[in-house]
Amino acid sequence: MLKLLKASVVVMFALSVAALVLGIMLFNRRQILLGRTLTLERGITMLAATLETRFPSPEDGVIGVPRDIDAVDAERVEFPRTATVWESYNPQLEVAALDTMDLKSRSRELQSFFLMDPVTSKPVRDPITNQRIIDGPGTMRGVLDEVVASAEQQLNRLHETRHQLVALRKECTDVTVELNRRKQELRTALCEVVDRDGQIVALQRSVAERDMAIAEKDDQLSDLNTRLVQSEHVTELQVEELGRLSNSVAFWRKRYEDFRGEAGDVQPDTWLTMSRGLKGRVVSVDADHDFVILELNPDFVNEYSRAMSHDNTIPPPAMIVTRKQGGQEDFIAKVELGTVDVSQKLGVGAVLASWKQGDILVNDCVVY
Repeated sequence: MLKLLKASVVVMFALSVAALVLGIMLFNRRQILLGRTLTLERGITMLAATLETRFPSPEDGVIGVPRDIDAVDAERVEFPRTATVWESYNPQLEVAALDTMDLKSRSRELQSFFLMDPVTSKPVRDPITNQRIIDGPGTMRGVLDEVVASAEQQLNRLHETRHQLVALRKECTDVTVELNRRKQELRTALCEVVDRDGQIVALQRSVAERDMAIAEKDDQLSDLNTRLVQSEHVTELQVEELGRLSNSVAFWRKRYEDFRGEAGDVQPDTWLTMSRGLKGRVVSVDADHDFVILELNPDFVNEYSRAMSHDNTIPPPAMIVTRKQGGQEDFIAKVELGTVDVSQKLGVGAVLASWKQGDILVNDCVVY
Protein backbone atom coordinates (compact mmCIF):
# COMPACT_ATOMS: atom_id res chain seq x y z
CA MET A 1 0.00 0.00 0.00
CA LEU A 2 2.85 2.34 0.83
CA LYS A 3 4.49 1.58 -2.48
CA LEU A 4 1.27 2.38 -4.35
CA LEU A 5 1.00 5.70 -2.54
CA LYS A 6 4.59 6.58 -3.39
CA ALA A 7 3.97 5.72 -7.06
CA SER A 8 0.82 7.88 -7.09
CA VAL A 9 2.74 10.82 -5.58
CA VAL A 10 5.45 10.51 -8.25
CA VAL A 11 2.85 10.36 -11.03
CA MET A 12 1.02 13.38 -9.59
CA PHE A 13 4.27 15.30 -9.37
CA ALA A 14 5.13 14.49 -13.02
CA LEU A 15 1.66 15.51 -14.14
CA SER A 16 1.97 18.76 -12.17
CA VAL A 17 5.28 19.56 -13.86
CA ALA A 18 3.77 18.82 -17.29
CA ALA A 19 0.72 20.95 -16.47
CA LEU A 20 3.01 23.80 -15.39
CA VAL A 21 5.01 23.59 -18.61
CA LEU A 22 1.86 23.45 -20.72
CA GLY A 23 0.38 26.39 -18.76
CA ILE A 24 3.48 28.49 -19.44
CA MET A 25 3.34 27.59 -23.16
CA LEU A 26 -0.39 28.31 -23.29
CA PHE A 27 0.17 31.69 -21.60
CA ASN A 28 2.73 32.64 -24.28
CA ARG A 29 0.33 31.56 -27.00
CA ARG A 30 -2.44 33.52 -25.31
CA GLN A 31 -0.26 36.65 -25.34
CA ILE A 32 0.45 36.17 -29.05
CA LEU A 33 -3.22 35.63 -29.91
CA LEU A 34 -4.24 38.60 -27.75
CA GLY A 35 -1.65 40.89 -29.43
CA ARG A 36 -2.65 39.78 -32.91
CA THR A 37 -6.34 40.25 -32.12
CA LEU A 38 -5.80 43.75 -30.72
CA THR A 39 -3.59 44.69 -33.69
CA LEU A 40 -6.18 43.43 -36.17
CA GLU A 41 -8.91 45.28 -34.28
CA ARG A 42 -6.98 48.57 -34.41
CA GLY A 43 -6.07 48.02 -38.09
CA ILE A 44 -9.68 47.33 -39.05
CA THR A 45 -10.79 50.43 -37.11
CA MET A 46 -8.28 52.64 -38.96
CA LEU A 47 -9.08 51.01 -42.31
CA ALA A 48 -12.80 51.53 -41.82
CA ALA A 49 -12.22 55.25 -41.33
CA THR A 50 -11.13 55.43 -45.02
CA LEU A 51 -14.20 53.62 -46.38
CA GLU A 52 -17.21 55.57 -47.60
CA THR A 53 -20.56 54.47 -46.28
CA ARG A 54 -23.02 56.70 -48.14
CA PHE A 55 -22.77 58.34 -51.55
CA PRO A 56 -24.83 61.49 -52.17
CA SER A 57 -26.98 62.08 -55.22
CA PRO A 58 -25.50 64.31 -57.96
CA GLU A 59 -26.53 67.93 -58.18
CA ASP A 60 -29.17 68.89 -60.73
CA GLY A 61 -27.82 70.25 -64.02
CA VAL A 62 -24.31 68.80 -63.67
CA ILE A 63 -23.63 67.87 -67.27
CA GLY A 64 -20.94 68.65 -69.85
CA VAL A 65 -21.41 70.70 -72.98
CA PRO A 66 -21.60 68.39 -76.03
CA ARG A 67 -18.84 68.85 -78.60
CA ASP A 68 -19.75 69.69 -82.19
CA ILE A 69 -18.15 67.05 -84.47
CA ASP A 70 -19.57 68.18 -87.81
CA ALA A 71 -17.18 69.49 -90.46
CA VAL A 72 -16.76 73.25 -90.85
CA ASP A 73 -17.71 74.51 -94.30
CA ALA A 74 -19.62 77.34 -95.94
CA GLU A 75 -23.03 75.73 -95.22
CA ARG A 76 -25.06 76.66 -92.16
CA VAL A 77 -25.86 73.69 -89.87
CA GLU A 78 -28.73 74.32 -87.46
CA PHE A 79 -28.49 71.04 -85.56
CA PRO A 80 -24.90 69.73 -85.83
CA ARG A 81 -23.88 66.26 -84.74
CA THR A 82 -22.32 66.07 -81.27
CA ALA A 83 -20.03 63.65 -79.44
CA THR A 84 -21.72 61.04 -77.23
CA VAL A 85 -19.16 61.00 -74.42
CA TRP A 86 -21.47 62.78 -71.97
CA GLU A 87 -24.32 60.31 -72.51
CA SER A 88 -22.47 57.64 -70.53
CA TYR A 89 -20.99 60.08 -68.03
CA ASN A 90 -21.93 59.55 -64.37
CA PRO A 91 -21.87 62.91 -62.56
CA GLN A 92 -22.28 61.14 -59.21
CA LEU A 93 -18.57 60.29 -59.37
CA GLU A 94 -17.73 63.99 -58.97
CA VAL A 95 -19.43 64.29 -55.57
CA ALA A 96 -17.40 63.33 -52.51
CA ALA A 97 -18.84 60.87 -49.97
CA LEU A 98 -20.59 62.36 -46.97
CA ASP A 99 -19.69 59.78 -44.31
CA THR A 100 -17.02 57.21 -43.56
CA MET A 101 -17.21 54.22 -41.24
CA ASP A 102 -16.49 54.85 -37.55
CA LEU A 103 -15.77 51.65 -35.59
CA LYS A 104 -14.50 53.36 -32.45
CA SER A 105 -18.03 53.43 -31.07
CA ARG A 106 -18.53 49.78 -32.01
CA SER A 107 -15.45 48.33 -30.36
CA ARG A 108 -17.63 46.12 -28.14
CA GLU A 109 -19.24 44.50 -31.20
CA LEU A 110 -15.80 44.12 -32.83
CA GLN A 111 -14.53 42.29 -29.71
CA SER A 112 -17.55 39.96 -29.49
CA PHE A 113 -17.10 36.70 -31.37
CA PHE A 114 -20.55 35.52 -30.14
CA LEU A 115 -23.76 37.49 -29.99
CA MET A 116 -24.11 38.47 -26.29
CA ASP A 117 -27.36 39.03 -24.38
CA PRO A 118 -27.16 42.61 -23.00
CA VAL A 119 -29.11 41.60 -19.86
CA THR A 120 -27.41 38.35 -18.85
CA SER A 121 -24.10 39.02 -20.68
CA LYS A 122 -24.22 35.44 -21.88
CA PRO A 123 -23.96 34.18 -25.49
CA VAL A 124 -27.31 34.04 -27.26
CA ARG A 125 -28.16 30.65 -28.73
CA ASP A 126 -30.06 29.90 -31.93
CA PRO A 127 -33.57 28.68 -30.97
CA ILE A 128 -33.47 26.01 -33.69
CA THR A 129 -29.91 24.63 -33.58
CA ASN A 130 -29.18 25.71 -30.00
CA GLN A 131 -25.79 26.87 -31.27
CA ARG A 132 -24.22 30.14 -30.20
CA ILE A 133 -24.74 32.87 -32.81
CA ILE A 134 -21.47 34.10 -34.41
CA ASP A 135 -22.78 36.33 -37.23
CA GLY A 136 -25.16 39.20 -37.79
CA PRO A 137 -25.46 42.55 -35.98
CA GLY A 138 -23.78 42.68 -32.60
CA THR A 139 -20.95 40.27 -33.56
CA MET A 140 -17.46 40.76 -34.89
CA ARG A 141 -18.42 38.99 -38.11
CA GLY A 142 -21.32 41.40 -38.64
CA VAL A 143 -18.98 44.39 -38.33
CA LEU A 144 -16.48 42.81 -40.71
CA ASP A 145 -19.25 42.09 -43.24
CA GLU A 146 -20.17 45.79 -43.20
CA VAL A 147 -16.51 46.73 -43.72
CA VAL A 148 -16.21 44.32 -46.66
CA ALA A 149 -19.47 45.60 -48.20
CA SER A 150 -18.26 49.23 -47.94
CA ALA A 151 -14.88 48.25 -49.43
CA GLU A 152 -16.55 46.48 -52.37
CA GLN A 153 -18.83 49.48 -52.94
CA GLN A 154 -15.84 51.88 -52.92
CA LEU A 155 -13.83 49.58 -55.22
CA ASN A 156 -16.69 49.47 -57.74
CA ARG A 157 -16.91 53.26 -57.59
CA LEU A 158 -13.13 53.46 -58.15
CA HIS A 159 -13.31 51.15 -61.19
CA GLU A 160 -16.16 53.20 -62.65
CA THR A 161 -14.15 56.38 -62.09
CA ARG A 162 -11.16 54.90 -63.91
CA HIS A 163 -13.26 53.95 -66.92
CA GLN A 164 -14.78 57.43 -66.90
CA LEU A 165 -11.29 59.00 -66.80
CA VAL A 166 -10.23 56.99 -69.87
CA ALA A 167 -13.25 58.25 -71.82
CA LEU A 168 -12.63 61.84 -70.68
CA ARG A 169 -8.93 61.62 -71.57
CA LYS A 170 -9.82 60.51 -75.09
CA GLU A 171 -12.36 63.32 -75.38
CA CYS A 172 -9.82 65.88 -74.11
CA THR A 173 -7.23 64.56 -76.60
CA ASP A 174 -9.69 64.87 -79.49
CA VAL A 175 -10.62 68.39 -78.41
CA THR A 176 -6.95 69.38 -78.10
CA VAL A 177 -6.11 68.01 -81.55
CA GLU A 178 -9.06 69.80 -83.11
CA LEU A 179 -8.23 73.02 -81.24
CA ASN A 180 -4.62 72.94 -82.45
CA ARG A 181 -5.76 72.37 -86.02
CA ARG A 182 -8.31 75.18 -85.79
CA LYS A 183 -5.67 77.54 -84.42
CA GLN A 184 -3.40 76.79 -87.36
CA GLU A 185 -6.30 77.42 -89.76
CA LEU A 186 -7.08 80.65 -87.90
CA ARG A 187 -3.47 81.81 -88.16
CA THR A 188 -3.51 81.10 -91.89
CA ALA A 189 -6.85 82.93 -92.27
CA LEU A 190 -5.52 85.93 -90.33
CA CYS A 191 -2.44 86.05 -92.55
CA GLU A 192 -4.69 85.96 -95.59
CA VAL A 193 -6.83 88.77 -94.14
CA VAL A 194 -3.73 90.90 -93.55
CA ASP A 195 -2.56 90.16 -97.10
CA ARG A 196 -6.00 91.03 -98.49
CA ASP A 197 -6.01 94.29 -96.53
CA GLY A 198 -2.62 95.10 -97.99
CA GLN A 199 -3.86 94.24 -101.47
CA ILE A 200 -6.93 96.45 -100.98
CA VAL A 201 -4.73 99.36 -99.92
CA ALA A 202 -2.46 98.74 -102.90
CA LEU A 203 -5.47 98.59 -105.24
CA GLN A 204 -6.83 101.82 -103.82
CA ARG A 205 -3.45 103.42 -104.35
CA SER A 206 -3.35 101.97 -107.85
CA VAL A 207 -6.82 103.41 -108.61
CA ALA A 208 -5.69 106.81 -107.40
CA GLU A 209 -2.55 106.61 -109.52
CA ARG A 210 -4.62 105.47 -112.48
CA ASP A 211 -6.94 108.46 -112.09
CA MET A 212 -3.91 110.70 -112.09
CA ALA A 213 -2.57 108.89 -115.13
CA ILE A 214 -5.86 109.39 -116.96
CA ALA A 215 -5.62 113.09 -116.29
CA GLU A 216 -2.06 113.09 -117.59
CA LYS A 217 -3.16 111.11 -120.64
CA ASP A 218 -5.73 113.75 -121.40
CA ASP A 219 -2.95 116.32 -121.32
CA GLN A 220 -0.77 114.13 -123.48
CA LEU A 221 -3.55 113.61 -126.02
CA SER A 222 -3.28 117.17 -127.18
CA ASP A 223 0.48 116.70 -127.49
CA LEU A 224 -0.04 113.55 -129.52
CA ASN A 225 -2.23 115.40 -131.98
CA THR A 226 0.61 117.83 -132.48
CA ARG A 227 3.14 115.04 -132.81
CA LEU A 228 0.91 113.27 -135.30
CA VAL A 229 1.61 115.96 -137.84
CA GLN A 230 5.30 115.58 -137.16
CA SER A 231 5.02 111.79 -137.48
CA GLU A 232 3.65 112.10 -140.99
CA HIS A 233 6.85 113.86 -141.98
CA VAL A 234 8.92 111.18 -140.19
CA THR A 235 6.98 108.50 -142.05
CA GLU A 236 8.16 109.89 -145.35
CA LEU A 237 11.75 109.68 -144.10
CA GLN A 238 11.18 106.09 -142.92
CA VAL A 239 9.85 105.15 -146.34
CA GLU A 240 13.09 106.39 -147.83
CA GLU A 241 15.06 104.42 -145.17
CA LEU A 242 13.00 101.31 -145.97
CA GLY A 243 13.98 101.58 -149.62
CA ARG A 244 17.63 101.86 -148.63
CA LEU A 245 17.35 98.82 -146.34
CA SER A 246 15.63 96.85 -149.12
CA ASN A 247 18.55 97.59 -151.39
CA SER A 248 20.94 96.50 -148.61
CA VAL A 249 19.02 93.22 -148.15
CA ALA A 250 19.20 92.56 -151.86
CA PHE A 251 22.93 93.26 -151.77
CA TRP A 252 23.58 90.88 -148.86
CA ARG A 253 21.33 88.21 -150.42
CA LYS A 254 23.40 88.42 -153.57
CA ARG A 255 26.59 88.23 -151.48
CA TYR A 256 25.21 85.11 -149.76
CA GLU A 257 24.43 83.45 -153.08
CA ASP A 258 27.90 84.35 -154.36
CA PHE A 259 29.42 83.00 -151.15
CA ARG A 260 27.62 79.70 -151.52
CA GLY A 261 28.67 79.45 -155.15
CA GLU A 262 32.33 80.16 -154.30
CA ALA A 263 32.44 77.86 -151.27
CA GLY A 264 32.51 74.67 -153.38
CA ASP A 265 33.57 71.74 -151.21
CA VAL A 266 34.50 73.89 -148.20
CA GLN A 267 33.06 72.57 -144.93
CA PRO A 268 29.80 74.37 -144.03
CA ASP A 269 31.19 76.10 -140.98
CA THR A 270 29.96 79.66 -141.68
CA TRP A 271 27.43 81.52 -139.56
CA LEU A 272 24.63 80.09 -141.71
CA THR A 273 25.52 76.48 -140.91
CA MET A 274 27.23 76.84 -137.55
CA SER A 275 26.22 74.21 -135.00
CA ARG A 276 23.69 75.32 -132.39
CA GLY A 277 24.09 75.03 -128.63
CA LEU A 278 26.23 76.22 -125.69
CA LYS A 279 29.31 78.12 -126.92
CA GLY A 280 30.81 79.50 -123.72
CA ARG A 281 30.26 81.64 -120.64
CA VAL A 282 30.60 85.24 -119.45
CA VAL A 283 33.83 85.92 -117.53
CA SER A 284 33.65 89.73 -117.27
CA VAL A 285 31.01 92.47 -117.63
CA ASP A 286 31.44 96.19 -118.34
CA ALA A 287 28.00 97.65 -117.59
CA ASP A 288 29.10 101.22 -118.30
CA HIS A 289 30.11 100.51 -121.92
CA ASP A 290 27.73 97.57 -122.53
CA PHE A 291 30.26 94.91 -123.52
CA VAL A 292 31.26 91.56 -122.08
CA ILE A 293 34.29 89.24 -122.17
CA LEU A 294 33.38 85.67 -123.20
CA GLU A 295 35.25 82.43 -122.57
CA LEU A 296 34.53 80.39 -125.74
CA ASN A 297 34.48 76.64 -126.29
CA PRO A 298 37.33 75.21 -128.44
CA ASP A 299 34.88 73.83 -131.01
CA PHE A 300 33.26 77.21 -131.49
CA VAL A 301 36.67 78.90 -131.81
CA ASN A 302 37.58 76.42 -134.57
CA GLU A 303 34.29 77.06 -136.38
CA TYR A 304 34.79 80.80 -136.05
CA SER A 305 38.37 80.60 -137.34
CA ARG A 306 37.38 78.55 -140.39
CA ALA A 307 34.51 80.93 -141.19
CA MET A 308 36.69 84.03 -140.86
CA SER A 309 39.46 82.49 -142.95
CA HIS A 310 36.91 81.90 -145.70
CA ASP A 311 35.38 85.39 -145.63
CA ASN A 312 36.32 87.92 -142.95
CA THR A 313 33.78 90.43 -144.19
CA ILE A 314 30.71 88.52 -143.10
CA PRO A 315 28.69 90.20 -140.29
CA PRO A 316 29.71 89.19 -136.73
CA PRO A 317 27.48 86.50 -135.19
CA ALA A 318 24.80 87.44 -132.63
CA MET A 319 24.78 85.20 -129.54
CA ILE A 320 22.19 84.77 -126.77
CA VAL A 321 23.02 85.12 -123.06
CA THR A 322 20.93 82.87 -120.76
CA ARG A 323 20.84 82.02 -117.08
CA LYS A 324 19.49 78.87 -115.44
CA GLN A 325 16.99 79.76 -112.69
CA GLY A 326 14.40 77.57 -111.03
CA GLY A 327 15.07 74.62 -113.35
CA GLN A 328 14.67 76.60 -116.61
CA GLU A 329 16.79 78.73 -118.91
CA ASP A 330 15.86 82.44 -118.83
CA PHE A 331 16.73 84.79 -121.69
CA ILE A 332 18.90 87.68 -120.44
CA ALA A 333 20.29 89.54 -123.43
CA LYS A 334 21.75 89.32 -126.90
CA VAL A 335 25.40 90.20 -127.73
CA GLU A 336 27.20 90.71 -131.01
CA LEU A 337 30.54 88.91 -131.07
CA GLY A 338 33.34 91.20 -132.21
CA THR A 339 37.02 90.46 -131.64
CA VAL A 340 38.08 86.86 -130.88
CA ASP A 341 41.48 85.84 -129.44
CA VAL A 342 41.85 82.34 -130.88
CA SER A 343 44.92 81.43 -128.82
CA GLN A 344 43.29 82.29 -125.46
CA LYS A 345 39.77 81.36 -126.61
CA LEU A 346 38.37 84.71 -125.47
CA GLY A 347 35.98 87.01 -127.26
CA VAL A 348 34.53 90.51 -126.85
CA GLY A 349 30.77 90.94 -127.32
CA ALA A 350 28.76 94.15 -127.56
CA VAL A 351 25.41 94.08 -125.73
CA LEU A 352 22.45 94.83 -128.02
CA ALA A 353 20.35 97.27 -125.99
CA SER A 354 17.09 96.46 -127.81
CA TRP A 355 17.37 92.81 -126.76
CA LYS A 356 18.43 93.36 -123.16
CA GLN A 357 16.01 91.85 -120.60
CA GLY A 358 18.18 92.10 -117.49
CA ASP A 359 21.68 92.62 -116.11
CA ILE A 360 24.32 90.21 -117.43
CA LEU A 361 26.28 88.43 -114.67
CA VAL A 362 29.54 86.51 -114.61
CA ASN A 363 29.08 82.77 -115.41
CA ASP A 364 25.95 83.40 -117.49
CA CYS A 365 25.77 80.93 -120.43
CA VAL A 366 26.34 81.99 -124.06
CA VAL A 367 24.30 80.11 -126.67
CA TYR A 368 24.32 80.35 -130.46
